[in-house]
Amino acid sequence: FSEPLNMKVLVFGCGGTGMLYGFLLHNAGHEVTWFARPQTKAALLQTGMRLQSAACGDQHIGPAALRVVDDPQHVAPDTDFVLFCVKSPDAPGAAATLARATLPHAVVICVANGIAPTRAL
Repeated sequence: FSEPLNMKVLVFGCGGTGMLYGFLLHNAGHEVTWFARPQTKAALLQTGMRLQSAACGDQHIGPAALRVVDDPQHVAPDTDFVLFCVKSPDAPGAAATLARATLPHAVVICVANGIAPTRAL
């Protein structure tokens, strides 16, 4: 490819896995939206997101640069793919919530331990 792809990504779940992959995709220039619980959304929109690691150093995304939603109706219908990053006990409820979003062409990728989240999808 001669030009970089700019994908619209929904990261469903704001635990460690969702935050990390979303952060990296955001910094690579993709349009990332995080789907979070209301209290997590409020915290992210107040303080932003920080990544500290030996590989990536100390990086921060300010609140104004973040897109965070807590309602499936606020997910962009032209989303290219969804990273489904939830823990097994939360997978059935999260999958039901995700199903209420209008995502006619999105590919869903399950990024989780175990097979329970995959079965929920």
